[in-house]
Amino acid sequence: MKITKNQKKHEIKLVTRHLSLIMALAITFTLPLKAQVNIGSDTDPHPFSILELTTTDKNHGGLRMPQLNNAERDTVQARFNENTATAEAAKGLVIYNTETGCLEFWNGKEWISLCSDAISTVPVGGSVTIDACVNTMYDIQYQTLTAYGTTGGDATQWQWYAKRRGENDSEYKPIPGATAVSYKIPAKFVQDVFRKMKNESGTDYNDSVVFKVEVWNASNTTRISNDTEFDVEFIDTYGNDYAELNAPASIEGSTNTSGIIKIAYLNLGVEPDADGYNACDFGSLYQWGRITDGHEKIGWTKAAVGGNIAFDTATQNNQKTNNLTSADYDSNPPALAGGAPFYQVKNEDYKDKFLIGNNNWNIARTTEPYFWATSSYAKTSNDPCPSGWHVPTVFEFGAIFQGTPSSDNPDTATNLNNAWTWRTSTSKIIGGYIVTYGDGSNKSKRIFIPAAGFRHLSGGTLTYVGLYGYYWSSTYDNTSTSTAYRMLINSGIVSAGYNSTFEAYGYSVRCIAE
Repeated sequence: MKITKNQKKHEIKLVTRHLSLIMALAITFTLPLKAQVNIGSDTDPHPFSILELTTTDKNHGGLRMPQLNNAERDTVQARFNENTATAEAAKGLVIYNTETGCLEFWNGKEWISLCSDAISTVPVGGSVTIDACVNTMYDIQYQTLTAYGTTGGDATQWQWYAKRRGENDSEYKPIPGATAVSYKIPAKFVQDVFRKMKNESGTDYNDSVVFKVEVWNASNTTRISNDTEFDVEFIDTYGNDYAELNAPASIEGSTNTSGIIKIAYLNLGVEPDADGYNACDFGSLYQWGRITDGHEKIGWTKAAVGGNIAFDTATQNNQKTNNLTSADYDSNPPALAGGAPFYQVKNEDYKDKFLIGNNNWNIARTTEPYFWATSSYAKTSNDPCPSGWHVPTVFEFGAIFQGTPSSDNPDTATNLNNAWTWRTSTSKIIGGYIVTYGDGSNKSKRIFIPAAGFRHLSGGTLTYVGLYGYYWSSTYDNTSTSTAYRMLINSGIVSAGYNSTFEAYGYSVRCIAE
């Protein structure tokens, strides 16, 4: 049940009233003829008080309440819960919880913490889990959290809370207006909501926030605490489209000698709506070398609350078995920069479809596969990245990671150009790598690379979601007519572009600024 500020003030007044009454009764036995008492002073108490505690010794003072841990407090509760009468009479009982470091009082249903507006997390019954789709968000993104699980069948009231990672539970603050089964984390949550909840200022909005939800039934007699919290890492974009990552001053095939690579925050294909960018959209999945013609579109979704990340029916319907012949491709392609052949699908029934059933979507191609870049790695007009951006070369991927020849694991590799930190990933909640400039200390320069899986060339299915991330380079494998290089990531490895694979797979694209 959501405890409003007015309700809380009322209950705090009850605490004071009962405490005053108890102290007054105790003193009345020793001073039976005096209705009002001032302990520590000969002066009369104020006319509005039963009991006053006064001290002239500034080295001593304060009222020390009984010091109990959770188990001891629950033992006391078990005694007065033996019958309704004693439970009702115990309203206003106050203790100091030595585990939370907070005063708590019994309101007739549960122990209420006085440390903040948050409700003390004492499980009463049932279990609740938080559903989401990603655990890392930019400040330009939004995401919906949903409570689900065993709630006794009559859950009708919810309150969502947030605190900073590493803070005590007493620091949980109720999120204003977050009183439904789902809470939509808005874009700029840290700036516009979280920092205001905590009365903080500043201009750096990188933060790690933990969410939880409290659920009450219709009769307000059962509160259900979530079994697990949900942790979100927020990345501040500072109003930019890209982050700067460290790189060598010299990169093969590149004229960039700045020692900096500017890489887009989001995968290609993620588009904004009225609320910002949906954090549950992981972008398009391209077959290598193809233009943006519709084959790459993915409708990211979940089959059900608490279910796996998947794609929608429209995505499944945009695939087609590759039964094309040479006549179905451009036979006289337009000239592109560097003389690269166009070689795209011209058959109207296939040109916007994800082509399955072959290792190479362009089964007619037998010449140099300069689709996204020329032999000198220059961008062609086939490159799907927007103007001023390009698909990274295999060498640019290598420059961002570097590592050592003996290890592709960021946890054990030395000589990393940037810090690679793995965020736990599952088929239900997508993690991936947070890549931070240089040694990782500069949080103003970092990106998130999700492990969003890939689309399989044989059946068009979404595969390895939450386990791996696959990202195309623009560089083809000159030992084959059907393979190109890509970057692969998972929890223990970053294969930064130096392995090639079949071009008919559907992989993510992360553009680099030129």
